[in-house]
Amino acid sequence: MVSMLIDFLFIVRFFFQSTPESFVNDLNYLLLPYLDRLERTRPNIPGNVLKDYLVSLSEDSLSLVALLYQADAREDLIKSDKMLIRIALDCIYACISPSETINAFRIYESLPDRSDEDDDEMNGLQDELDVLHVVLQKFDVLKAFDTTITFGKLRSKSENYHESSKILRHFSRQSIAKAASDENECRTALKVLLKLR
Repeated sequence: MVSMLIDFLFIVRFFFQSTPESFVNDLNYLLLPYLDRLERTRPNIPGNVLKDYLVSLSEDSLSLVALLYQADAREDLIKSDKMLIRIALDCIYACISPSETINAFRIYESLPDRSDEDDDEMNGLQDELDVLHVVLQKFDVLKAFDTTITFGKLRSKSENYHESSKILRHFSRQSIAKAASDENECRTALKVLLKLR
């Protein structure tokens, strides 16, 4: 337990000290060698510790996670496509900041394309990525109209018809109030509503 805490603290210190400019270099020369040594002595622990920390880091900002997912060394750090997708989903849905849409799209776009593998687990993860894509598109549209909602809330509401209807009604009222004096705004709001259906 103590050694796991030390591992977690090393990773926390790494991310705390890294800047967007130094991140890729720090990743290659500090974190990867440390996690490789750790993997030899305690398999699977490094991946779980890294995942837990990335998810906690994502609550406020996805910027370092996006840098990690765009780095060439990401395959050395997160070795399986399944883990890469799981961590991405967990990080994006953990984020509560409404200004992280661009980073969420960067993470999404860096994920592996759908494969023709006959692997139920991988196919399920790919289906979850399809849902994520729809959530990101809806979120991008809704944030333009000052609707404050997180990726995770939008996902759970999208899966529930009544909650989705509630979002659309709220958005409609808000858009109508804003667009009442401008015909172009009214048309734009209508197009957005049709797109969100």
